[in-house]
Amino acid sequence: MLKNFFKVAFRSLWKQKGYSFLNIFGLAIGMACSLLILLWIRDEEAVDNFHAKGDRLYSVYERQYYDGKIESGHYTPGVLPDEMKKVLPEVVDTDEKGYKSVEYTKLIALLVEGMKEQEKKIDAQQKQIELLLHNKNK
Repeated sequence: MLKNFFKVAFRSLWKQKGYSFLNIFGLAIGMACSLLILLWIRDEEAVDNFHAKGDRLYSVYERQYYDGKIESGHYTPGVLPDEMKKVLPEVVDTDEKGYKSVEYTKLIALLVEGMKEQEKKIDAQQKQIELLLHNKNK
């Protein structure tokens, strides 16, 4: 029975060579891409697993706006780690790459508060600029 099944499958593949090649090639490409994506995901998830307290490690990711373009990455100003140690009591230690060891829930609350303060400062600066431009145009 099994021998007959393989015989029929081989005859079908041999009879329709182009269609068979296309199907097998597509299957091979799909499986290769799936394996590459799986390997990439496993690598990304295992970044800081070798640390004893890896669940407390955080990375600073910054967005900068230049000429209408958004540049983003893990680069930060050189004084940021020391300043974060001073301002944020949850920061235990820092390194030159910008990785921070903090208590997550407190950091989120501080970041939200900091974002609100930043928004207020930006709004105030925009109002000042508008007033200056308005006074200049008079």
